[in-house]
Amino acid sequence: KLVCRGGQIPGVNDDVTDTKSNDTNYEQLSISFTPTIAGVVEVEIEAFWVANDADESVYVDDIDITQG
Repeated sequence: KLVCRGGQIPGVNDDVTDTKSNDTNYEQLSISFTPTIAGVVEVEIEAFWVANDADESVYVDDIDITQG
C-alpha cells in the first residue's frame, strides 16, 4: 500500500492511498493530492507478510514525484 497520511499538511485532511492487488505480480501504484500550502509530507509504503503463507519480497523501484 502507498499512503500519504491525512492531516500532515493543510488541504490533505484524509489518508490518500493506493493498494496493491493481493497477488505476487508487479503493480505500479500511484497517489495524488493537492495541499493548500507549500510544505513537506511523508509518504509511506506498507507491506505485510502472512505467516506460513509465502516466502516473498517487496521491492520499491523508480519513485517519481512531481509538483503541479
